[in-house]
Amino acid sequence: ASACRYALTYSDDIDALVLSSAGMIFGGDAPAWKKKMGVMLSRSLPSLTMGSGLSAKDLSHDLEVVRAYENDPLVHDRISPRLFTEFQNNGVQCLARASELSMPLLVFHGKDDRIVDYRGSVQLYEKASSKIKELHIFDGFYHETMNEIDKKKVLKMAAQWIIKAMSVKKKQKTTKKIVKKKR
Repeated sequence: ASACRYALTYSDDIDALVLSSAGMIFGGDAPAWKKKMGVMLSRSLPSLTMGSGLSAKDLSHDLEVVRAYENDPLVHDRISPRLFTEFQNNGVQCLARASELSMPLLVFHGKDDRIVDYRGSVQLYEKASSKIKELHIFDGFYHETMNEIDKKKVLKMAAQWIIKAMSVKKKQKTTKKIVKKKR
């Protein structure tokens, strides 16, 4: 959701937006009381940290990716109430303002993502006003689609889309220059 918020804030600086497993809707099964407590603590104890409840096994089917994540000394399982509420607020803001996204847009997500709900990516795509946009939902993939066992399929799709979108953008810029020169 952070990339989406950036694109909404600085749209003139963005030629295209690529969102991979965008965090529009939290996919975890946190109980309602914990979510309410998180909102309250976000105001009173924003830096308090607690276990996130997320499992590294939900990142990818590739066990090497999971092991690397679990053994990374910079990775931890803690989350602050402020981070949780800001994560949720970012997703809500992005979905509410998705129609403002007019730059070329590529959205892709794993359908079996347990960390963030793929339906948030679908909603964002459907609401975006981009003339050039694509949505890819990968059946059986978890959160890190570009780190899945069949990542070549994802990377090839993304590379092809970027090349296509940039060539269209380049043609549009050339056309604008020609129109300006004729005036």
